[in-house]
Amino acid sequence: DGELINQIGELLKTKLNNMAFSAINKTDGLKTIVNILNNVSRGVEKTVFQKLDEVDYELSEKIKENMFVFEDLLGLEDLALRRVLEEITDNGVLAKALKIAKEEIKEKLFTCMSSNRKEMILEELDGLGPLKMTDAEKAQQTITGTVKKLEKEGRIIVQRGEEDVLI
Repeated sequence: DGELINQIGELLKTKLNNMAFSAINKTDGLKTIVNILNNVSRGVEKTVFQKLDEVDYELSEKIKENMFVFEDLLGLEDLALRRVLEEITDNGVLAKALKIAKEEIKEKLFTCMSSNRKEMILEELDGLGPLKMTDAEKAQQTITGTVKKLEKEGRIIVQRGEEDVLI
């Protein structure tokens, strides 16, 4: 696992260097890095950002602004969140994701689903027992992956940064 983190770190360092020296491809470089980080485990992502914060905090923040993480569900419009929840038919995925979620995220998700589904997910949560952190994070990645897919298809709009205000 440490070797994988080092390899990703080297890849990111190469990408960051290319980005810094290529004004023409700056947005493409940023998109590439965001794409890479959106598809790694949360643990790897955290490690990469810890290192990047030390090296170039401003760039680190710019990358974070362009990423969609589980906590960003709070910023979605209710209609968009309902569409995301309609796509995720496996209540087990939702239960696992919510096992480590902040209370405000749980509340937001529960308000965007039927009371029947909420009850089923709460029952599933109660019956989960101990769960590996990686399994819970993988479930959260499934949800964020669904958000990204729906955004790419144009079925939902994800607000990115303060300048990107919906009107």
